[in-house]
Amino acid sequence: MLYRVLQECLTNAMKHSQSKEVEVTLTVDSLQQLLFEVKNKHVSNLPLIKGFGLTNMEGRLQEINGQLRVLRDEKNFIVRGTFPLKTFGERLK
Repeated sequence: MLYRVLQECLTNAMKHSQSKEVEVTLTVDSLQQLLFEVKNKHVSNLPLIKGFGLTNMEGRLQEINGQLRVLRDEKNFIVRGTFPLKTFGERLK
């Protein structure tokens, strides 16, 4: 799951960003939730529209009780997500 979501984030960054630099952060919180953030520079001021890739990522995470947030500030496009590791581990069995 994590691999596919990160793969989609990196693909989107390569397609839609003038900058090819991407920052990926992975952490685990005290509630055993995996948190990830993928951040890249953006140059467009067009409205944010969730396409197939972002919608698919959101659906995948919801299936395992996770969440996806897509943000944009003045300089960066940011995808943040969380999912419980316990649920993720149980799906692997």
